[in-house]
Amino acid sequence: MFVKWALHFTLLLDKELETLGKIKYHASSRNSIAIHTLILRKPFKDFAEYDLEYAPKINSTEYSIFLLRRLRFHLGYSSVDPVKMKVKKKSTTKRVQKKMTWEDLYKHPVWGKTIKDYYDYMIIGDALPDYIKNMCLLFEQLLVFLEKQGLSDFSNFTYLDYMELTEHLSWGVNGNLLKLRTIVTYIARIKKLFVWGQGRPLFPNSLDFPEEEWSKMIKESHLEYRKSEGLSFTSNEIAEELVKTIFKYNPKNEIETLCRYFWMITASSTPRLSFVLNLEVGNCLKRMPNEPQSYGLYSPDEDKAGNKYGQFPVLDPMGTKAIAELEKRIQLCNFSPIYNEKVNRKYIHLFQLSNYPWRLTRDHVTSFLEKMKEEMSLREGGGSLVKASAHRFRTFLLTHIAMKSGDIEAVRIAAGHKDEKMTRMYLRSRASRNSLLNRVVQKFENNEITGRFYFRIISLLSAEQSPVDEMLRSLATDISLGRVSFQLRKTIGNGVLYESKWM
Repeated sequence: MFVKWALHFTLLLDKELETLGKIKYHASSRNSIAIHTLILRKPFKDFAEYDLEYAPKINSTEYSIFLLRRLRFHLGYSSVDPVKMKVKKKSTTKRVQKKMTWEDLYKHPVWGKTIKDYYDYMIIGDALPDYIKNMCLLFEQLLVFLEKQGLSDFSNFTYLDYMELTEHLSWGVNGNLLKLRTIVTYIARIKKLFVWGQGRPLFPNSLDFPEEEWSKMIKESHLEYRKSEGLSFTSNEIAEELVKTIFKYNPKNEIETLCRYFWMITASSTPRLSFVLNLEVGNCLKRMPNEPQSYGLYSPDEDKAGNKYGQFPVLDPMGTKAIAELEKRIQLCNFSPIYNEKVNRKYIHLFQLSNYPWRLTRDHVTSFLEKMKEEMSLREGGGSLVKASAHRFRTFLLTHIAMKSGDIEAVRIAAGHKDEKMTRMYLRSRASRNSLLNRVVQKFENNEITGRFYFRIISLLSAEQSPVDEMLRSLATDISLGRVSFQLRKTIGNGVLYESKWM
């Protein structure tokens, strides 16, 4: 009712309420801001700083001066960003000088022991190195937040405090607003930390998470991701140039040698990074079912999607040659089996090292890829290093399977997905759509598809985001996944997806 009257008397505007909703504060704030304008009999756009001081008297829990300052900034009524002002006053200088390490955090007079306990908890739980590294940064941000609020711990944390913390985490080290997916990742880690700490010193006994607001952010993040370009190479030329750089690189030591072979395999087959890292010598390459001339990467252990005894097609001979060289190395070095805690068994690893840490890690291969990106002459727009990862190679290869087979089921099997929704998401990037579309046009020009597809092709060419299903239907064949692998591998002979002249 109050909102209705405030709108009637033009004390509030629709755009102001819409912006308030985007800031993601409690729903009762709509009523509170309406009451505020009615009490003062003043339009919100004309509020002065002293008018904001009424906020705690109207609603002391979900309605604050900080919220109103944020709203005025987002609407353009004020040029002062309250979040940046707080960060600049107390934390920016420290962060620019040096990022805190775990050892620095352990020395904290209040939080040191608790942080060490949580670090040990992550290690026991086999957390990924990147997760542990990012938690170090998150703990630093939490300590900065406590300092900003004049608090020593979270024991009396309320709903509004969690919202203030969310706002604090939404801004990066340089004061730039982070992507929604990054913020949602922080929220998930905060929840896990507070659930672990519930009932312990420094943490609240009960958790008053703003579930409704956080859920809204998570849904928006998922929608944003579905509409995004996805994790793919921005062009096929970048993928080919990167493989060329890796192939021609002369390794300086054992780790670089294994990293080079790792990326040769990853650029040739479709499994996830962790699957390749944990391959077993003598049990990682098998002939594809119903197509004995083609090979697939194999493991008796579950992959990320829960598939056991999975097999992923090797689409370029470069991958099988790399495996042959790695197995030859293992035989020469006479390695013994080592225990893998991830799969809970002992075996000789394809990427086993002669010294500690005894096998190749995620950090090793990602650092090597960064080095290869620096070696490349190609750059993204603006001159930045190319965007590359194991996931981008995976998308690149799945797009080639889609082009060759025109069958979403063949792509799904090659990806190891349990349903087709995820598979379609892999093919939604501009580079993937353009590749599929070019293949459709090529088949039409070669008279491989009939004239009745003409209007469909015109539709696909004019669409801003060409629907993947339509293009796959235009390419549809009865070809099997094994046959796709074989045909791709024999296309050029020595090299299939990548130019053979430099191999």
